[in-house]
Amino acid sequence: MADPVIRVVEDKAQVEGGHAIVVVEGRGQYVGNGSLGIRRLGYEAAHLSDKGWRIAESRVLADRYEVRDGTVQFYLGPEVTEFLTSDDHVAIDIDGIAGEAVLSWPAITPHYDGKAKGRRVAVKPVAPPPPEPEPETPPPPPPPPPAETMRVERMVDAPAPKPSARGWLIGLAVLVVAGAGIAAYLFYPKPSPAPVAVAGAPAAPVTPAEPPAPTPAGEPGVQDIVRAAGTPQEIYDWAQKFKAKGDVQGMLLLLENAAERGLGAAMLDIARLYDPASFVEGKPFSKANPGQAAKFYRKAEAAGVAEAKPALEALKAVLRKQATAGDAEAAAALATYWTEGAQ
Repeated sequence: MADPVIRVVEDKAQVEGGHAIVVVEGRGQYVGNGSLGIRRLGYEAAHLSDKGWRIAESRVLADRYEVRDGTVQFYLGPEVTEFLTSDDHVAIDIDGIAGEAVLSWPAITPHYDGKAKGRRVAVKPVAPPPPEPEPETPPPPPPPPPAETMRVERMVDAPAPKPSARGWLIGLAVLVVAGAGIAAYLFYPKPSPAPVAVAGAPAAPVTPAEPPAPTPAGEPGVQDIVRAAGTPQEIYDWAQKFKAKGDVQGMLLLLENAAERGLGAAMLDIARLYDPASFVEGKPFSKANPGQAAKFYRKAEAAGVAEAKPALEALKAVLRKQATAGDAEAAAALATYWTEGAQ
């Protein structure tokens, strides 16, 4: 069955921002619980939960979903959209709908009511306070009263005082001090200016930063392995090493990366992790997921893995038995991944 046609648009009916609609086209009906798996490509903590990004598989629940005009629309609020930006490339799968879609997350207007707690929620701008009034300019002081005419006439008529010997001595001292200052300026050595950097000249040596310390285990991390690997088989081989040492989260990340690059063996291993027949609690999932197991078995079968077909038939038999007993989830998985449904 072909992967669904999924697109994401902003829910502009929500004027406060931060809302999105996941639209699945060509679906006249929907049987599922409204949960979505949103996986961010290129990151170790790749699975979105209601608390943020997690390494372990996580899912988010839509606020509501509607079937309208041959499409199913899932409405997501700020508690989901706040963790995504237009720089993110994500893979989306929806409970009850087979397959997944890889797309670029669109630009969503940030949420402004301050209720969401994510790192990307904007703060509504506050209007600046009005400018303070400028202080009034004080009036100029009144002009001084005019001098008495009689006093002016006396000052004019009075004879000029004769210079005393003390005045001559003070003037001579001033001249001597001024001459000493001029001599000091002309003849004393001046300090050299600070050196100025010249374009093209060699820069002063800089102590290099210490290189990062190696990991205690002495082995590369998941991202280092993915970057250095030349083939998906190399990534798969590293996944087996992580499994042998008990690192199931690292194993899962490497298997998913090898599967995205088209390696059927990795798809088969992921299906077995989900399959109720081979599921082990906590390694790495908390519960089995027959729908996800069927999806990855079909991918492995399409990639030419012979073991996938009998495993898929065995899973189908188990689901059919559960659906007959009234298990709605098993019936939904049959209706999604087998065209004959639960019959």
